Amino acid sequence: MTDNRWQADEHEHQETWFVVLHSQGSVPPRTRSGTPVDLDTEELPDDIVAQLIDEDVIVLSAPVDLPSDALGVIRSHTPIPPAFQRSGWLRDHHVLILADGHWEHAGVRVATRPDRSLRITAQDVD
Repeated sequence: MTDNRWQADEHEHQETWFVVLHSQGSVPPRTRSGTPVDLDTEELPDDIVAQLIDEDVIVLSAPVDLPSDALGVIRSHTPIPPAFQRSGWLRDHHVLILADGHWEHAGVRVATRPDRSLRITAQDVD
């Protein structure tokens, strides 16, 4: 017998925190204001953490912002860097790197708009 009390309903509200960085070519990803971020470092400097929190953190919610399955695709294909896990402020934040202004996987696309907001589109997601 399976106990389903703890399984999330597909229509239940879900939130995931992301740090959105931007990358062009082979340079390190950057904050919205252009500061490079070394995601391979053991620990991020306090000023970088503060800048990320102030400028680059977003919360995506399902089903409010996008369907649960689309949020699941983004969540499962964006890592949580070890330096984020060691940071009290960025713990459990996924990093979403927009290469040349967009990120795309399995029918889900995240792209920057001219006003610097994000547009998320999701085609039929498995």
